Amino acid sequence: MDFSEITISDVTAAIRFKTNEKSWFSKPRAHHIIAYQLSGEVPHDFGNRTLTVKADTVLFFNKTEMYSAVQLEPCESIAIHFTTADDVDIPSFIFTAKNPAIKTAFEKLYAVYMRFDPSDRPRIMAMTYDLIHLINTLHREKYHPKSAAVTRVGDYIREHFSEDISTEALAKIYGVTPRRLNDIFRNAYGLTPGAYVLEYRLNMAKHLLAHTGLPISEISEQSGFSDITYFSRIFKSKLGVTPSAYRQKNTAQ
Repeated sequence: MDFSEITISDVTAAIRFKTNEKSWFSKPRAHHIIAYQLSGEVPHDFGNRTLTVKADTVLFFNKTEMYSAVQLEPCESIAIHFTTADDVDIPSFIFTAKNPAIKTAFEKLYAVYMRFDPSDRPRIMAMTYDLIHLINTLHREKYHPKSAAVTRVGDYIREHFSEDISTEALAKIYGVTPRRLNDIFRNAYGLTPGAYVLEYRLNMAKHLLAHTGLPISEISEQSGFSDITYFSRIFKSKLGVTPSAYRQKNTAQ
């Protein structure tokens, strides 16, 4: 499973976390955690590995994993707790992200959540999806460093995903052959440009199905699928259910 394939059921908490405790232990929980570490240093021992959070690190803690933590210096973080429709088989991870955009995204989501306004729920869900997508992008960059050129290709795809995008056109824009673009893009993102476009469109469709009342034909179009029959077929092929069934199972209450 790719981190961007997570389907959120609910955002159960947004916490600005400080503690005077020197150590603590966490058993398996009902929720997953994503967080941005603002300050401090805290090693987390998962038994088979240790993940140490420091200032400007981003973390994902899978709800199934137990850990113990020791606070080496006073710490503060912003943590988002969320549940998912399906099991998540991604191990907990931490990476450094000195990126103002991701810190701001955590701070804005925390601020909206703390207003305690029920009407904000769709916005909170959308902001959490955006944050997960940003974490996924940065996580891929951590393990698949990319050139400025291939980063621009990824940015172009995300900005124009609803348009007709071909590998040939992308290759021409950035001055390489389609085969070469496939190679360097796969090395950077773990996917070919075509697979990345499809993944991005399906994730957009999943979000619109779960969090809007738009007709499926309109969702198909907004997600970049010009043919609703193809959209329905590829959606079921990749996710195992039809768009209607997915909406029924995942519609926000």
